[in-house]
Amino acid sequence: MSLKLEIVTPEGIVWQNDGVLSVSIPTATGRIEVLAGHVPLITRLMAGSLTVAMPDGSVQDLAVDTGYVNVSADTVSVIAQAAVKIEDIDPRAVEDAKEAALKALEAAKSSHDDTEVERLEAIVRFAVAQELAKSKRNK
Repeated sequence: MSLKLEIVTPEGIVWQNDGVLSVSIPTATGRIEVLAGHVPLITRLMAGSLTVAMPDGSVQDLAVDTGYVNVSADTVSVIAQAAVKIEDIDPRAVEDAKEAALKALEAAKSSHDDTEVERLEAIVRFAVAQELAKSKRNK
């Protein structure tokens, strides 16, 4: 048996496949492994590395930001603020974005702009998730 996996962000569908063996997902309560026949579940998605095992033995890694996961009837729906395939991550661009966001974050904190602080923290969080996911692949 296989799973249908769909990863969706506000920009649209990032990844979709009807023949997935398993999905390892970072959640608020820890990493979970979803296989065919998994009990229905809705849980919070945490920023980190999502790993997809394919029937041919290959593995697809993606960096995901926060969101939600819904498991129902052998379908896994990941709704994330952002997601990117590991091979599409440009480490230099991620580092530049993180540095810029950290600088802007300091300014936003001193001006007490809570909305801007939250937005910038999300940028930093996803940049770190991408770095960790990319370093996991390179080990």
